Parts: sequence; structure tokens; C-alpha cells
Amino acid sequence: LIRKAGQSALHRYYLVEGGNHVDQLYDVFPTLLRPILPCYRADFVALEEWVESMGAKPAPASTTVKRPASGDLANGCRL
Repeated sequence: LIRKAGQSALHRYYLVEGGNHVDQLYDVFPTLLRPILPCYRADFVALEEWVESMGAKPAPASTTVKRPASGDLANGCRL
């Protein structure tokens, strides 16, 4: 619908690989789940920087955020 309305350039879609909406279950299943909140925050910051730059910065692309092999998944997310 967004594409049909000609508004695709104003929207982004991020798929967080292994992400779930119940972050507190990560402690129980750390090899199966991935907290989504850190990625939500990183994505929001990227979009905020784009909007605040009034188009001077390139718009962040829609993407799948891959699960890293290592790192602190509960406290950080790399786009």
C-alpha cells in the first residue's frame, strides 16, 4: 500500500534476525532469542538523525539486521 501510494521513500522496514518482543526471555534462551529493544533504539536513532539532518544525510536503508556471532546482544545492536 505504501509503494502504491508513492510513499516508499519515507518508510523503512527492519527485520531483526532472531528478534523477539519478550526481551526478558533472552536470559532463559540466549542461544535462541535476541532482545529487540537494543535494535529498536539503534534504528530509531538512525531514523532520527536522517530526519533531523533534513535530508543532508542519506536515508538509512531497509534491511535485515543479522544476529552477530558474538557481543552483548542485550545492550547493543549494529545496523
